[in-house]
Amino acid sequence: MAHSPHPVRILALNTMIETRKSELDNKVEERTSVTSGWKSFKEKVAIRSWAERTEMAGLTEDQLNLYEIRNRTLRTLAENVLSPSEDPQIYDVSDLMAKLPDHDIVRYSLGQLTLPHDNIYIDFGSGSHFKISAEHDLWFGGAYVSQKEVPGNDESYFSVTLVCGDVALEDAWEQPLGQTLQRTSNMIRAEFDGTKTIAAALSSDFAFQHFNADDIVRSNRSAITAAFDAVARSMIYLGTYQPDLEVGCDEEADEDDLQEFLEGDRDAAQSLITSGFPPVNFVGRAIDKIEFLDEPDFDRDHMGFKI
Repeated sequence: MAHSPHPVRILALNTMIETRKSELDNKVEERTSVTSGWKSFKEKVAIRSWAERTEMAGLTEDQLNLYEIRNRTLRTLAENVLSPSEDPQIYDVSDLMAKLPDHDIVRYSLGQLTLPHDNIYIDFGSGSHFKISAEHDLWFGGAYVSQKEVPGNDESYFSVTLVCGDVALEDAWEQPLGQTLQRTSNMIRAEFDGTKTIAAALSSDFAFQHFNADDIVRSNRSAITAAFDAVARSMIYLGTYQPDLEVGCDEEADEDDLQEFLEGDRDAAQSLITSGFPPVNFVGRAIDKIEFLDEPDFDRDHMGFKI
C-alpha cells in the first residue's frame, strides 16, 4: 500500500475539505428540494444547520475554528518542504532509526549543527513507531524541522514540530469531516535552542500546548519525548556525517517522472508532488549499525550537502 508522508496528506486534506464544503451545499439543496412546500428563511437555516452538524460530527464552532487554525499552520509547514527543487526536503528515516545508537545524547547541544535545508520533513515511514494511543490508533508519523536565525546568536536554533501519521486518505472521504479534523489537527512543538542542551528542549511541559494539540496527544509524554529523541538523532546524522541518501519515491509513483526528475527536470518534480508521490531522500539504507553519534561540531563536520 502507498505511504503518503504528512506533507502530502495535509495538502490533500485541504482539497478534500473544500470538496466536502461544496458537497454540503449540494446536500442542503437536495434536502430542501425533497421536502414539499415553500421554505422560509428560518426553515432553510435549520436544514443547513442539520447538514453541518452531521458533517462536523458533534464539534462545536470553537473546536472547528481551532482545528482550522491548526490546519493552516500545518499547511504552511507542508508547503515549505514541497518545493520542486533538485534536492528533496523530505527525509525518510525508517531504515536509519534501527541503525542509530541508543547512547544518551540529552547533554548534547545542536548549536553547531547545520542541516541540508532550512526546512525539512523527517518521516518515520509507514510503521507506527511512536504510539500515542492504541485505543484510538494514534501515533507520531514524523516531524517538520525549521532552522531559524536568532539575532545576536551564532548558535543554530531549530523549531521541531511533531505531527500525527494517522488517517488514510481513502478513509477520510468516507467519514464525517469533523472526525477527520479531530484526528489530524494535532502537533507538538519543541524549540531546540543551540545555547542549551537537548535535555532542555525535552523538559518542556508539553501538556500545556492546548492550542496545538488535543489532550489525548498532549498527555502521552513518553511517546512525545521518544519521538523528539529520534528526530534529534536523525538531525545529528544528517548534519554531522556524510549521510547515506538514496533519492526515490513511493513504489506507486510514475517511473518516467522519477527518472526525468533524477535527470534534473523540475517539471517532473512538480508532477510527482501533484500526484502525491514527492521525491524523497531515503536515509541509511546502505549503512551498517552506527556505533556512536558525536555531538555536532561545525568546524569538524562542515561539509557540502550533496547526493
